[in-house]
Parts: sequence; C-alpha cells; structure tokens
Amino acid sequence: VNKRFALQSYEIARKEKLAEIAKIEAAEDKARAENKEAALAAMEAERADKMKQLAQMDADAARERKMNVMRAKKAMETERQERVSEFGEHARPSALAPVLDALGPEMERKSNAILVKNIANQEQRQRIMAVIEQEIEVERERNRKIAVAAMEEERQYRLLIDSKAEAQTEMQSKFSQRQSAVLEEIERERRLSDDDIEIIEKSVQTAQKKAIAESISDKSAEFERKANHRLVLVASEEARRERIADEMEKLKEAEKERELTKLAVLKAEEAERNERPETRPRAPADLDNVHAEINRDFEPSSDEGSWDLMTDEDGKSGPRRGPGKRPSKLASTNVSEDVIDEMKDRQVRYYHYFIV
Repeated sequence: VNKRFALQSYEIARKEKLAEIAKIEAAEDKARAENKEAALAAMEAERADKMKQLAQMDADAARERKMNVMRAKKAMETERQERVSEFGEHARPSALAPVLDALGPEMERKSNAILVKNIANQEQRQRIMAVIEQEIEVERERNRKIAVAAMEEERQYRLLIDSKAEAQTEMQSKFSQRQSAVLEEIERERRLSDDDIEIIEKSVQTAQKKAIAESISDKSAEFERKANHRLVLVASEEARRERIADEMEKLKEAEKERELTKLAVLKAEEAERNERPETRPRAPADLDNVHAEINRDFEPSSDEGSWDLMTDEDGKSGPRRGPGKRPSKLASTNVSEDVIDEMKDRQVRYYHYFIV
C-alpha cells in the first residue's frame, strides 16, 4: 500500500512537473511567435516605407521630366513668338534643340538609375523574404523535433511506469499469498491451543501487568518532572530574593554614604563659618532662644519700617524692607545696603541650619 501510494504521489508530481514544463514551453512559444510577428511587422513596415519612398521618387522624377519638357516647349514657343513679332519670321529651329539633345541622355541615365534601384530593392525584398521563410522553416523543424523527442520520452516513461506497476502488482500478490499462508498457520496454531486455557490466562495477566507497570512508570516520570519543575521554581524564587536583598543592601549603603557625605559637607561649611569671627553667632540654648534672638536681631525700632522675607530681582531670598518703609538703623551707618543684606542673609541661613 505504501509503495502504491508512493507511486501515485510520484505520478501526480510528474504530471504537475509536465504541466509546468508545458506552460513554460507554451509561454516560450508565445514569446517567440510574438517576437517573430514583431520582426515581420517591422520588416513589413520598413519595406512599405521603402516602397513609399521609391514611389515618391518615381513620381518626383516623372513630374520633373514633365516640367522639363513643358519648360523646354514653353521656351521654344516664347522664342518663336518673339521672332515672329519682331521680324515677321515664321517658325525656325529653336536654339534650345542642341540643349534638348544634350539633356536627353542625362534624363535617360537618371531614369535608368531609378529603374536599377527599384530592381535592386525588389531583389533585396525577395532575399529578405527568403531568409524569413528559411528561418520559419528551421523553427518549425526544430519544434517538430522537440515534439517528437518529448513524445518519445513520454512513451518510454509510460512504459517504465507500466512495468513498475506490473512488478508492484506481482510483488503485492506474492506478499498477499505469503500473508495468507502466515494467517492460516496462525489460525491453525490457535485452534490447536484453544484447550490450553492456562497459557492464555497467563499471557493475558502478563499483558495486564505489563500495562500496569508502564502506567506506573509513566506516572512516576510525570511526578518526577513536576517535582523538578517545582524545585526549579523554588530555586529561581530564592535567587530572585537574594538579588533583591543584595540590591537593597547596596541601596542602603549608598544612602548611608550620601548621608555621611552630606554631614561632612555641612560640618565643613559650619567649620568655615566658625573660622570667620564676624559671622560666628552665639549658639542659643534651645529653639525658643533661637526664635527670640532672630526676632531681636531683626526687630525694627520705633522709627524703622517692618522687614519682610522677600525675593529681589536677582532671585536672592532674605529679609528685605517692604515698599514705602523707612531705612533701618543699620542703613544709617557707613556700611552699604548690599553688605548689610548679605550679612543678614548669612545669619538667617545659619539659624535655619541650626534649627534643622
């Protein structure tokens, strides 16, 4: 059955391949035919153009000859009329007669050249048509040979397929005969062993035990896979928690380091301020004393305006006198207002740091 199916599949694939080859050959034949038709049409158009040019040349030559004859006749008639009107003479031989005798051979030569050219063009057309016919015949012969070769190949392939099918049929019949003999032998042995019930029961029990053992092994393998999966999940969770703990330790150490750095910077600033005696304030005892000292330092006198914590145009914050207020007592000294403001800003920043 498998071999028959393989042969059928191979036959289907071969037919599909032959169909594709036929399509490709048809497309190539169509392209060749179109190219041939295009070439023939181009040659025919060129021939028609040449014929049209030759006809135009013939018409031009005939018209030129007629015009020359008419001009010669007109000149002769004009000369005769002039002689008759002037001298009363009758018709005499024209002075253009020798010229006409000289023009005759030239006109004859031109007409002969045109005729020879027409004959050459006709012969060229005949040669071109002969070449085209020869090419068409060669192409037809080549196509016929290709078709004959394809038919012969198809015939040989069919013979091969038929021989393979016959061999397969014969082999299948022999195989069927052997299978029938084997089945008959098995049936005979079964009939002989019908009375041996114990052997049959043992075989059945063995098969059942084997099936039970296989199911138990499958269940144990499944349980082991689940246990391994659970262990992997637990290990991954522990690893994740360890990573999180490490990250938290690192963050705590970084935070502690930042706090120590900040404290060191603040201590350095405090030490720098304490080194300057003019800016070293007296440390109050508690928060109430700090507030009282701040209020005492910045409390205006009776003739002094109130001070507010404002922001100037430069973005500097600190105590500033409100609009419309009188100057303070410090402003009455020789120290400039900017220096006084800077000193007050420093004192306010120090008290703010001390409170924090």
